[in-house]
Amino acid sequence: MIDSFQIKDISQFGRNGFFEKSFTLTLHSPCSDCMIITAFSRYEGEVAPWIEFSLISDLFPERAVYRSHFYRVGRVGEWTRQQWRVPPAFHPSIHTEITVTIPEGTRLELTDFHSSYSFGSRPWPESGPRHNAHLGFWGIAPSNSRRAVELAAQCGFSSCIVNIKETLDGHVVCYHDPTINKLATDKDGNRIKDNPEVPPLPISEMTLKELREWDLGSYRHPLFSDFRILTMEEAFRIMAKTGIHPMFSTHPAPSDAAWEKVKDMLLRYGLTKKFHVKSFKLPILERAYSIFGDTIDGYTWDKGNVEDFKKSKLYGANCRLGIELVKKDMTRELAREIINAGFFAAVFGLKEQVHYEEFEELMEWGVTEFTEDHHCSMGLNW
Repeated sequence: MIDSFQIKDISQFGRNGFFEKSFTLTLHSPCSDCMIITAFSRYEGEVAPWIEFSLISDLFPERAVYRSHFYRVGRVGEWTRQQWRVPPAFHPSIHTEITVTIPEGTRLELTDFHSSYSFGSRPWPESGPRHNAHLGFWGIAPSNSRRAVELAAQCGFSSCIVNIKETLDGHVVCYHDPTINKLATDKDGNRIKDNPEVPPLPISEMTLKELREWDLGSYRHPLFSDFRILTMEEAFRIMAKTGIHPMFSTHPAPSDAAWEKVKDMLLRYGLTKKFHVKSFKLPILERAYSIFGDTIDGYTWDKGNVEDFKKSKLYGANCRLGIELVKKDMTRELAREIINAGFFAAVFGLKEQVHYEEFEELMEWGVTEFTEDHHCSMGLNW
């Protein structure tokens, strides 16, 4: 069991602190806490070296639980200190592989490369950027699952986005699609989406007991075969315990009865002022505002526009209002227009690798919120 590592004698990998060949470190580390990897480096050559983090299970070594996108290491000819937040192992069978790839013709110089642990979630930011974990941290765990919510908190996200659905017997649960067909696996291990003979299985036509008979985690990885649908009550209990803030992405709109149940749960768990609602549909936000008013953190209109938002029932609300655009659609001019109208600017669509220079540019434009799927190391490269 290795609690931490530190490479002092760089010569074990390269000459005089220089790396000219790729290398991989395998760490068997304790569960439940993120590692912070720190490097002080620069490189020579035209193509930057890159680093990748993988979680590998001894039980299923042929299929990685998680593999990050590539992160650039160092800057050409310029010393830079970088940090990455590596997901926690979360299961005794898992070890972490850290791979540094050196392109041909590139030479990487390191004077320090070590790890430490980040215990628990980061404090809620009073200022600076906020990072919202999309469907929990579903870069690793099944979307809208207990483990996805827990990992979002452990990996330092500001908020955890979940979706809301209603069961036949009146329970409010966390799930994205109206039916379970896309993710469900039957008792024989077969994905029902691959069987055209299985009819649609709407959540609204199933009781919570019936829903919990289905495996909704194996589609992501065999380690999650015990995942059953998460109730909103259970999700709020995790969020209250870990300190991560709840955020709803609503499509379609919940019933007023469901909103009232959510409102009651938020009050009981002390999460009301931390709660945020986002939607692609402005009428859904207006309906949510009629239920919650100014008592929650705020409302975000996905793919919205300034002029229509200013005409809505929400304009002038005494809480945070934002407009969120796909990253490729956000420009300096649009960000400035959003901010000048009194809203905050946000971006989503961060599935692909986003280097810290891009984050820096977005923040320089005034973007303050990011919805992310896979970026466990967010924020630590700024």
